[in-house]
Amino acid sequence: MLDLFRRHHAAMGCDWTIDAEHLAATFTVAIASPAQWLVLTGDGCLLLAIWFDNPLGAGRLAMEFCFCAPTPRREELIERYEQWARDMGCRKSSLSITRQFAAFARLFRRRGYVSDEMTLSKVL
Repeated sequence: MLDLFRRHHAAMGCDWTIDAEHLAATFTVAIASPAQWLVLTGDGCLLLAIWFDNPLGAGRLAMEFCFCAPTPRREELIERYEQWARDMGCRKSSLSITRQFAAFARLFRRRGYVSDEMTLSKVL
C-alpha cells in the first residue's frame, strides 16, 4: 500500500513529503477498524475513506482520503465507496481532488458530485 501511495503521489505531482511511518500507522489503524474505515486495495487500486459524525450536527459523513486507480477501475471503486457510505448510514459522501482537476472533476460530476465547499490551502 505504501508503494502504491508513493507512485500515485509522484504521478499526481503532489508537492508534500510523505511521512511513511505516519502513513503506515494510518493504514494499520484503518485495516484494524473496518467498522469506521474503508480500505480497498488490489489491482493497482487504493481507496481509503472514513465515516464520522459531523461535530456540528450535520449527520454522518463519508470522506475519501486517498483514491488512486487505473482509469478502467475508477467507476467501480467509486460505486463501492458510495455503497459502503450508504451501508454505514452516511447522508453525504465526498471525494477530493488535489491534482489533475479537470479529469477528476469530470469523473466525479458524472457520478453526481457537485461543488459543496471551497477549501483553499497554502504551504507554510
